[in-house]
Amino acid sequence: RRVCALDPANPSPLFFLGEILAERGNIADAIANYRRSAQISSHPASALNEIGQLEMQQGNPAAAMADFHAAISADPDFPAPHDNLSSIALEQSTDAGTREAIAQCQAALAVDPDDVAANNNLGIAESREGNIPAAIACFHRALRADPDSQAARDNLKRLGG
Repeated sequence: RRVCALDPANPSPLFFLGEILAERGNIADAIANYRRSAQISSHPASALNEIGQLEMQQGNPAAAMADFHAAISADPDFPAPHDNLSSIALEQSTDAGTREAIAQCQAALAVDPDDVAANNNLGIAESREGNIPAAIACFHRALRADPDSQAARDNLKRLGG
């Protein structure tokens, strides 16, 4: 906190303080510090994405979605908020949610084809659409990017691939 006070125009200490507070379970103060970091940063996408993740932990998906969309607006080439939006869409278990998940995964993969979360979530969405070969291919891509991805391994096993 002293570092933040010494250089109040620097967003980095606020961001790192947000991380520390979140790890300690002080979510409200973590969000406040991330928000201040985002407000003064020329690159606020990471802070906005962190806020969204904390909002999800707090059971506030509407606020989280707004933060993820703000992160995408701040940096369209940052795949993490697309990953997070795809996860929210998949939780809906609706046709519209599946289509939204596919769109978000494709946006993330356009930036980073090796994005493990996007490949895994796209595989889940493709399997819901009945596109089993495409789903299996997605899970294989996730495992090529991260051979330790238990989620991709479990999903692949579930489909018999």
